[in-house]
Amino acid sequence: MKQIVPDRLMLEDYMSNEATLRVYHFEIFKTSLLHWHEFYELVLVIAGTATHGLNGKSIPLRRGSLFLLTPADFHEINVTPGESLLFYNVIFSGIRLDEPLINMLFEQDQQHYYDFTEPETKRLEVEFTLMQTEENQQQIGQDRLIQGALERILIELVRAIQVLSVAQISINKPLIQPSIRKAMIYIEHHFRENITLEEVARQAQLVPNYFSTCFRKMTSITFQQYLQDLRIHFAKSLLQASRLLSVTEICYASGFNNLSHFIRVFKQKTGYSPNVFRGHL
Repeated sequence: MKQIVPDRLMLEDYMSNEATLRVYHFEIFKTSLLHWHEFYELVLVIAGTATHGLNGKSIPLRRGSLFLLTPADFHEINVTPGESLLFYNVIFSGIRLDEPLINMLFEQDQQHYYDFTEPETKRLEVEFTLMQTEENQQQIGQDRLIQGALERILIELVRAIQVLSVAQISINKPLIQPSIRKAMIYIEHHFRENITLEEVARQAQLVPNYFSTCFRKMTSITFQQYLQDLRIHFAKSLLQASRLLSVTEICYASGFNNLSHFIRVFKQKTGYSPNVFRGHL
């Protein structure tokens, strides 16, 4: 049976093979349909209002809203009727993120969006404008200036989110070894792909059996359970976010390769079949 998977925006459709980052300045007047992509996306709203459907949640957008999307996120933007939405949009490959920056961004399990004040927004606009200006002219040090601006924006976002989340962090939260945390970040970004224990163990630089033991000790669940939980959570969000996608499409988009297996696991985890779960929404 042919696998049906909703369209996914690909890096090659937006830049050349050599490029790893592009800067856009968009104005949209209507809804952007539900989609996801293989690249990272960083957006700063300049003017207008909209509702951002992000992983099944509705988030209001206004001037100063900044958000980062990973390859595991899906979203749509519903522009407020009678308005337009003006924003900077930076898309980039994962190779733009070194290991310290990845750890900084994804150490906490949270979505990356924040509404900045007007003075903060003006400062961020300078960074986005710098990236766009440098991208359009070939000069010495161009890529370093672009990378510096990108990293400064991402650090501003992390700092803002940490201020909000610090009260939610428990002092009794178990510590995760850096190697296991690195593997968890990798799983969270690739769970919709056909990843294996051996592949993830390599990210942690551990042999599979020892990695599996350490992972269970640190998280209290097995690698396979963790992977399955991420896929089911993603499927639940898709079921909540859109009635246009069939259960078959959601099955394959969530990383499952067999519809019957997906329905069985979904029912084990939630107590309902996907169709019944959607019917209760």
